[in-house]
Amino acid sequence: MKSFKIKYFLIILIFNSFYGFVDAQKLVFDNIKNLNLLHQVAIKSDDTVKRYLLIYERDTIDNNTNYFKIALTTNNLVIYSQFEVELHQESVIIETSSNETEILINIFHKESKLLEYQILDFTGKTKFNYTRNLSNKEFKQLAFNTKNGFEDVKINSIQPVDSSGFISNTQHLNKSFISISIDFYNSKAKKNWNYVPKIGASYFYGEYLGVYNNVVFINLITFKSSVYTEQPNFFIVGLDLNTGKELFKKSTSSENIIIPKVVKTLADGTGVVFGSYFNKKADLRRDKSEGFALWEINSSGDVLKEKYISYENDFYNYFDMSATGRIKGIGSIYFHDMVQSKSKDFYFLGECHTKVVNTVAAITANLLFFTGWITFGGVTKEVSTDMVLFNFDSNMVAKEISFFDKKNSDYFCYDKTQNNKSSSLFSFWYYSNNFKKINSINITNDEVKMGKLNLNANKSRALILPASNGQVLLMEYFKLEKKLELRFEKFK
Repeated sequence: MKSFKIKYFLIILIFNSFYGFVDAQKLVFDNIKNLNLLHQVAIKSDDTVKRYLLIYERDTIDNNTNYFKIALTTNNLVIYSQFEVELHQESVIIETSSNETEILINIFHKESKLLEYQILDFTGKTKFNYTRNLSNKEFKQLAFNTKNGFEDVKINSIQPVDSSGFISNTQHLNKSFISISIDFYNSKAKKNWNYVPKIGASYFYGEYLGVYNNVVFINLITFKSSVYTEQPNFFIVGLDLNTGKELFKKSTSSENIIIPKVVKTLADGTGVVFGSYFNKKADLRRDKSEGFALWEINSSGDVLKEKYISYENDFYNYFDMSATGRIKGIGSIYFHDMVQSKSKDFYFLGECHTKVVNTVAAITANLLFFTGWITFGGVTKEVSTDMVLFNFDSNMVAKEISFFDKKNSDYFCYDKTQNNKSSSLFSFWYYSNNFKKINSINITNDEVKMGKLNLNANKSRALILPASNGQVLLMEYFKLEKKLELRFEKFK
């Protein structure tokens, strides 16, 4: 593996720098050779934005070296520090992440077939270095991804865990089986662990759900031999955050089949699992979800309370239900996120889909895609239609549901902003495919309104990150000018 150099210089609370300038909470970076907007990071503590991490490839005349510029700013766009990473031309940064105190840079070294995880402090000084050997299948997939760009794909395979380290969620591609690989990289000491389930099936698909009370929760889907012809088995797996030891593996099939989406810690410290549920007798190759479930859990994976929300029974005033319980004109709903407001109300953001050919194939394709491994072959034929927002009170009693037209797959890339876990003000947003529009769903004191941002017509792409006080950070990239502009905006 070829080493790389980091050039760093600390710039604390100044308004001008060699590579960018700030003017009235506006920041501009020039001399940009290449930029993946979706690699930019809002650094949070308890859901409150503290800093921003920005990264781009700097233009240079040296064809043998890739120069990456990394900058950290305060939450009001004052540059805190910035440094450069020099890589051999056969190496590339494919993802970055940050917890409250450190940065992780994920580097793909093509010549040595290695993934490198470099952990740096906020001045750019290297703290720890971790490496992972790639199988031939994994190498070919990553080489394909990086060769073809995928500029607007948010891999999102590395998640920060408070200030203790980072969780990586990728696919483990092997000759004899396919599995998931969950890795933890400690940012306080040189320590890491790897978890790859291997027993009892030939195909494993999974998703990192979150950490609760130092337990890493994983959604695990297993098949004995075929994704397309078999009914899968669904599990929640708990791993010890410090050691990676499997603490429990529990089926999520009882009276219903639960497909977990996320594990959250509520404002009062309660741990919850949220996801879609199906009838236990459902054929997941063709049947659709009955609704969604919210489980209260403990760190042993025990379900303390369970609540099931039926589309047909709880929302019959909103949905036109068919005789089989399906939602006419909507099909299935894919959920993106869950938020609890200051009033303890729950809000669930979903996206409606129709024409799903194979529910299981769609699930596994989504897991592969969003963990950085792209699959092809037409496993699904679907059309996304509306955004949908569900509102419940603190006892999970349905209060309201709102639909927002987004014109058949014209929008993608969903995110949210919230000042903290008990905020009364937060927004969900989504982009148009051509980056001309950013629409938002704004909730203020439990009142729901639509909003939008007006973008510069000359920009190539745009992105927004969470900010505070009802604002968002708007980032507009001008490819021809090799320029990135950042400023704070409010949805109007």
